[in-house]
Amino acid sequence: MNAWSVLWYVVLVLIDRSENLPKRREYLCKAGEAAQSRYANGAAIDYFRRALPLVAGAKRLDVLLKLAHVFELVGRWADARECYEHALAESEALGDPIGRSQC
Repeated sequence: MNAWSVLWYVVLVLIDRSENLPKRREYLCKAGEAAQSRYANGAAIDYFRRALPLVAGAKRLDVLLKLAHVFELVGRWADARECYEHALAESEALGDPIGRSQC
């Protein structure tokens, strides 16, 4: 682990414990995306799962789709399907045909 990774981890731990929900939401989503881009699939799943209760609307749909994709990559098909089903319901509630097409 390099110094940048350690710093990023410390910031995430502090933000995740914060009462500042907008920052928690933002940094958990960013952490999930960063982990996903580094193929750290277990970490990506963890961050996206922690972000889910904090997001709503189009951002929730986005997080669900990213989480489903990571589940696919690691062969957790039932979990991926569940995320896609939730994403489909979210996109229908939003009236988002583009989001629906990604499910």
